Amino acid sequence: MIQLFRRRHKSNISSDLTYDPIHSKLERHENTLDLAQKVQNQASQVPQDTAQSQYLSQCREQVSSMMKLIQDLKLDSPSLNLRVNAISDIMERCLARSADTQSYRWQAKIRRLGRDQKGSSILDQLKEALALLEMELQSVKKIKTLREKATPKSKAYSNADLTRFFENNMRGWNPANQHVNISSKYARVDVSTETEAGDVIHLTISFKPDFEAACDDLASYLSSCSQSIEQIFPRSSNGMGVIRIDTAPKHPAPIILWAGHNVSVHAKLLPLQTSKSTPPSRNSSRESFYSLADKLFRYILDGCVQAPENSTTPKPKKGDTPEIIHIGETLSVDIIYEPKCLYDAECDDDKLVYADFKDDGSQYTFIFVATEEGQASVHFNFANARTFNFTSVDFKIQVEPRQNTTEVPAPVIPGTT
Repeated sequence: MIQLFRRRHKSNISSDLTYDPIHSKLERHENTLDLAQKVQNQASQVPQDTAQSQYLSQCREQVSSMMKLIQDLKLDSPSLNLRVNAISDIMERCLARSADTQSYRWQAKIRRLGRDQKGSSILDQLKEALALLEMELQSVKKIKTLREKATPKSKAYSNADLTRFFENNMRGWNPANQHVNISSKYARVDVSTETEAGDVIHLTISFKPDFEAACDDLASYLSSCSQSIEQIFPRSSNGMGVIRIDTAPKHPAPIILWAGHNVSVHAKLLPLQTSKSTPPSRNSSRESFYSLADKLFRYILDGCVQAPENSTTPKPKKGDTPEIIHIGETLSVDIIYEPKCLYDAECDDDKLVYADFKDDGSQYTFIFVATEEGQASVHFNFANARTFNFTSVDFKIQVEPRQNTTEVPAPVIPGTT
């Protein structure tokens, strides 16, 4: 099946992989302080004399206050950027609707509070976005404080055979049930197992470049809380290169957020909604959950190495490729790989269409068709099937107009006829 590469969207070439678009957005890590300054500038441009000037003024003050906090604390987080960008988009719409303040149509829109087709006003959307940003700020501040106390003196990198751990410690383990995501920024594996009482233990294990990136994952999870962070996660601890955050002891569905060097773990116990298990059975599930999580954390730390080159990480090699191709031409990219290697690919733009894929046992061949003029960037991502350590092979190629401009047939994509 032909799949179009979208900006930061992956093609799921490998059937072993799944793709989470939310995490792909986190990869676009711009500087949070630059985004904050942009929002402050936007807020200052909103007219003071609109029908909703009082509320807009409050919004401006709240935006400025939060952006100043971001600047003062030098907060810089991919997940935080999503919230700041959302506010920026809403402020942009405020400015667009404020462009013609003398218009009768504009005054009518203001009286309707600028309601969109879904019935919510731009001001309501801005209020909601600010509330989400406030929650995100709490998360990032909490993790920043813990990380500063736990930053290791020397870096370490995961090299534990996680597949062996799953086989030996997870009831009814079936590798077909694991879901793996690979990008140029991280690798992530999701696995689940059942307790004897029938409850589910779910683990999301992410492999990042370093400890700071692993901590960013924890901030992302915390920001999804619907209540006060301290209310849901009252317990936290840290050591050298390790952060752990737990829900309250009597929480009905306990969660542990953990970061160890370049790995983050989101562990949660999911009680069956229809379960009629007795309290002793529920206690047994909780004991199994905490026992498995503690064992996993120790296993990851015991398997760490001091240098990334000492880890079991794929070392793929890209074959020669041209520097320039033309619209309508086919591009083949050969990647020499090692056994037991998971793979996927992603493209930064729409200039190449994925057309075909071949595997001869030692070399992958990715085939594309050029469809749009400009520079195309492609990332071929690989992860070891047991340690899930990942790497990426990146390359750029210039797509130029057709050489024969007198006749412009549509490009033929293999498999579409």
